[in-house]
Amino acid sequence: MLTAVVIAAVSARDFAWGANDKSRLATVECLVDYHTFAIDRSTWFAETCDMIRPHPDGPFFSDKPPVMALLLAVPYQVMQSVFGIRAADHKEVFCYLLTLFSSGLAYVVAVWCVFRLGRVVGLSPGWAAALTASFALATIAPVYARHVNSSLPTLAAALAVVLNLAAIRKRTDSADSFSLPHKGGGGKSGRLLLIGALCGFAYALEQPTGGLLLAAAVVTAAVRLRPPSVIVWIVLAALPWGILHHAVVYGYTGMIGPAGANPAFWDYPGSQFDAHDLTGRWNHAGLGDFIAYAFLLLFGSRGFLLSNPTLLLAVPAAGWALWRLPAARVETVCFGLWCLGVWLLYAALSTNYGGACCSIRWFVPLLAPAVYWLALMLRDLPQFRMDFIVFSGWGAVLAAYFWVYGPFGAFDYQPSFPYFFWSVQAAGCFIWLIYRAAVPISAAPRL
Repeated sequence: MLTAVVIAAVSARDFAWGANDKSRLATVECLVDYHTFAIDRSTWFAETCDMIRPHPDGPFFSDKPPVMALLLAVPYQVMQSVFGIRAADHKEVFCYLLTLFSSGLAYVVAVWCVFRLGRVVGLSPGWAAALTASFALATIAPVYARHVNSSLPTLAAALAVVLNLAAIRKRTDSADSFSLPHKGGGGKSGRLLLIGALCGFAYALEQPTGGLLLAAAVVTAAVRLRPPSVIVWIVLAALPWGILHHAVVYGYTGMIGPAGANPAFWDYPGSQFDAHDLTGRWNHAGLGDFIAYAFLLLFGSRGFLLSNPTLLLAVPAAGWALWRLPAARVETVCFGLWCLGVWLLYAALSTNYGGACCSIRWFVPLLAPAVYWLALMLRDLPQFRMDFIVFSGWGAVLAAYFWVYGPFGAFDYQPSFPYFFWSVQAAGCFIWLIYRAAVPISAAPRL
């Protein structure tokens, strides 16, 4: 945990880089300084294109879901009230601390959840630590700790959901029943309420991902615990977050649905987006274009699986768990359908790969179920532990490159990126193939 805290502290930058984080910081600044969600008077207003204009000749607003800005307004208000720090006068301090309070904190929570998940699944302390180190240093998680974004907090929430669902499965395996609130199991019902609140929080940050996560969590808990009241407790805990999100958005847009997907809100002089490149709409030329785009989201030069090489093990590990591990089948099916749903939804309703970001930012939360499947593999298939180490080393090289340039600068702003990326992929594949040729699976060491 101390290492994670240090990484988060070192990772946080004292400046805003892309339109994404500038748009979010602008909302926080204006909420506290001017008591409005409109960002027209923000220090970063002229530097971001991620803004909508719901009413002609009206003020501009960030196109990002507003709940995260509401949460970050709390520490900024404290910073201003206690220390007199204003964003316009102390940009570096403002950016650094808000990055630390959002992405940095989420990174620390996510790392802790990975270690706890490994232990809940049944890994030894050493292999739980190895899994945690791989996640913390060999995926795109650390790069998203560098600037303010919603992807890493959503990942932290998703990991906490997976951890609690895994704990429920472990408890149901070791007991005849799982008591609910009306049966006097207040502590156990608290876990259900926590799962619901985490799903609701994820929904408030990223609606497609959080909504599908809520569905997966409800089905998993309902199948494991049986009583219909399980669904009620989870949904009730999630509901306040959803109401808060939609109420705030409706307040300044007059609509319930995703404001950023409305082309009319982008129809203003200087807008860089229109109906043809907005996320949330079908803009593919045809089925072939959709299939190619969906494939590249995973395996292209920014492909999510290739940017996190250990996921190339997690996918077959999920298939193995589904086929050969009945005890984890419910979680595997539900988590797998969540991943599939998020992938297909964004593949269908986007064409821009998430903008200028490291890999595909929408898929960052999908690292959560991948960690679960890797933990099962490390526990039950020790002959693949060396493969995991090789893939983690390969991922660490990519993660170091991504970390240096940040989540919004590693791809679009580095002409050398494609050469580096594909060279590392080729070298990683070559090393793994050499290892597999020298050490067949049947003779692999059980570390």
